[in-house]
Amino acid sequence: MEIYYDFKKGPRKEDEGSVPRLYPHVIPNGTITSSQITELIASYTTFTAGELDGMIRMLSDTIISYLLEGYRVQLSDLGYFSLKLATDRVVTDKKELRAESIRIDNVNFRPSAEFKKRVKNGRVKRLPGKEFRKSGNLSVETRKELLTEYLKKNPYITRTQYSCLVGILKNKALQDLHTFTKEGLLIRHGRSPHMWFSLA
Repeated sequence: MEIYYDFKKGPRKEDEGSVPRLYPHVIPNGTITSSQITELIASYTTFTAGELDGMIRMLSDTIISYLLEGYRVQLSDLGYFSLKLATDRVVTDKKELRAESIRIDNVNFRPSAEFKKRVKNGRVKRLPGKEFRKSGNLSVETRKELLTEYLKKNPYITRTQYSCLVGILKNKALQDLHTFTKEGLLIRHGRSPHMWFSLA
């Protein structure tokens, strides 16, 4: 499965004139749940999916426990977890605030150098069919042809991918996919919001 990207318009700056700057962003292929991960690992090991799910829960609880004791947690070659603190007002003198006024705001994650190195080996590709298409410009038959062409080269498609492929809003995209499924063109997999479709 390839990593698809498209462009988003960034905030316009005065010194950049009237043309907004474009930034590349990943178009997700979907969301992989922990259940999918445990089932995949179970198929290659002697552990059951239930055992692996229990290990993940224990790992999560252990990380939280150490964070709440003030530690930074390193998880193998994955990276580091740490807490982020915040106050409800601007502080200019550290003597102004007591501990009661400081709270845990979030959890930071910093990937390890090895993790980032391995991820950077991936290859990205422009999402096909995006250029010069606007919502509602393509007929149903044309959208169906583009979808069929896409699925001959890829094992499945998600609502987000189809929406970008044919240039329609996500709600309309989902209606199309359900219609094509009823017509026998597609097979639906998973459940909302983690559905994907393949050729029948």
